[in-house]
Amino acid sequence: MDNKPQLLSFAAYPDQQSNFTRHLNGEAYVNSSTFMVTDISEDGSVIHIETKHPTFANQLLINRLGSSQLHGYMYSGRKGQTLQTGEFWLLRIE
Repeated sequence: MDNKPQLLSFAAYPDQQSNFTRHLNGEAYVNSSTFMVTDISEDGSVIHIETKHPTFANQLLINRLGSSQLHGYMYSGRKGQTLQTGEFWLLRIE
């Protein structure tokens, strides 16, 4: 995001609140956006998630690249203006 590598975490649950979190490098502060399973829609191979945060990652577009990898785009929009965009890759860690 912002042309800088960042650490992200993504936790999705079928029966409780899920989250997409940006861990800011060198900071204790995080940006986190939450969503429920009802906020998720699929169109072919693309997963679209509308999160609850008003200004951070309120739209996620995700493609599955296999059972343990996701590739996606996030953007933040408010009142018709794009605030921030980013591309991400996520790997499943167990």
